[in-house]
Amino acid sequence: MNTFLTFDIDFTDYFTGNLFDEFEECFSSLKSSFEKFGNIKTTWFIRIDSQIEEQFGAGDYFIKKHAAALSWLQDNGHEIGWHHHSYKKKNGNWVQDTNEDVIIKDLQKYGDIALKHGFRLSRM
Repeated sequence: MNTFLTFDIDFTDYFTGNLFDEFEECFSSLKSSFEKFGNIKTTWFIRIDSQIEEQFGAGDYFIKKHAAALSWLQDNGHEIGWHHHSYKKKNGNWVQDTNEDVIIKDLQKYGDIALKHGFRLSRM
């Protein structure tokens, strides 16, 4: 019997509102379990969006930062997908963007980046 898990990697500490690399914090421990129990398969949705771009210089910053780990996952039967947050900065805070035109432009821009990385799955 296989076990399937899904992870949304938001790179956000929801207690403080600060960006936080939870993938870095958890991957080595999870990888050990994946190696021990080969029947565990996962899907990882990794953020590519304007907030990541503004704060780290590239919308796909974390894809590049964790390229080796993400390749290991893919090589071992796990899926990687794109997780988009549509946020804008307002009064120094990040808030959800509800402007449909901006959201569509973001989806096109960051969707193209996700496709260049070979991602075929998406979750908003």
